Amino acid sequence: MSADEGLVKIETSGNRKLEEYQRDKFKRLGISNIDSFNKWVKQDLGITVNDRVRIKYSEGSGIGLVYDVSDGFEIRSDVELLRIPHGSVLNIYRFLEVVNELVKFERSVSELSPDKISPEEIEFYVKYKQSEIIKRCIKEIVGVLEAKESLILVGYLIGFIVCLKLREFYKIKDTCGSGIGNSELTNPLCKFNQYLYILQNTIVESINSEDLISLEYYYDLFPGETNFTSQYLFLQEINDEIEFIKFINSEFGEKDGHKIKLIDSDLFLQILSAVSSRTLEIPRQVDNDSEGEGDDFTIDVTLVPILDFVNHDNIKLNSFFDIDRETNDIILKLDFELYDKNYYHRG
Repeated sequence: MSADEGLVKIETSGNRKLEEYQRDKFKRLGISNIDSFNKWVKQDLGITVNDRVRIKYSEGSGIGLVYDVSDGFEIRSDVELLRIPHGSVLNIYRFLEVVNELVKFERSVSELSPDKISPEEIEFYVKYKQSEIIKRCIKEIVGVLEAKESLILVGYLIGFIVCLKLREFYKIKDTCGSGIGNSELTNPLCKFNQYLYILQNTIVESINSEDLISLEYYYDLFPGETNFTSQYLFLQEINDEIEFIKFINSEFGEKDGHKIKLIDSDLFLQILSAVSSRTLEIPRQVDNDSEGEGDDFTIDVTLVPILDFVNHDNIKLNSFFDIDRETNDIILKLDFELYDKNYYHRG
């Protein structure tokens, strides 16, 4: 798949400076290799993308999803833009499945002979039980903060990032024993690498990104504002690197004479802000009878890759997401009536 055929399309028109400019914008978002990104979307995540949908950068709106009608194509009905398989959405239940897959992977690695995997890889996976690292990150973060679903998600993601940084530092391949044909030899965490890069580079307008000097001014100005006061004190504590940040760095980043900075307050606040801005409340059917024909629903706090590239605009609404009741896929649709009202003007 070439870059021109994927979700991300670099438009050059023969202009090398324009091409470099666009590539730089995507690189800052965490997309350093466009071909790999397009492969990740369509093959690894299994997302079906409308041929006219692109991720593009535009001045003022930043990076978002665009439906291309530059050739004069007229929209006459609702259009399916994206279809994200249920297995590619990220919530605490999916992450638990991933950790269970990781445990199986770690057991498989320890049972392999040296001709199947390098001694360095065996040593790494014995020394760094990634499933335990993830569990410990969740425990530390939730223990200090609160056992909210969104914070558990943050705990998982911080754990994934810590494991990724350790693998990168020790130059560990994400797929060991390649060519053996055993799917259990693929680290299940590797499928999240691209998304972790994106979350770490997402620009989020949030109070979490404000400097404490500015916040302190308003803290003194409005001492009785409860929500602001609690948020300010929380950020002050984070910026002082509360205990769980120090623990994660010392417990997992200081071994064999190495001192790896795995997480700091900026990274934690970045992931916290990114999760807060990107999560959706996705309904999930709950069976309430023995035959599984219940019609009750619960709500899961969920990250939906690629769907979260949709820019939020409360003035010019033109699309909506829905759930396919048969497959539980997440669908993004272009709303013809809203699009017609806000964008399409007949002559």
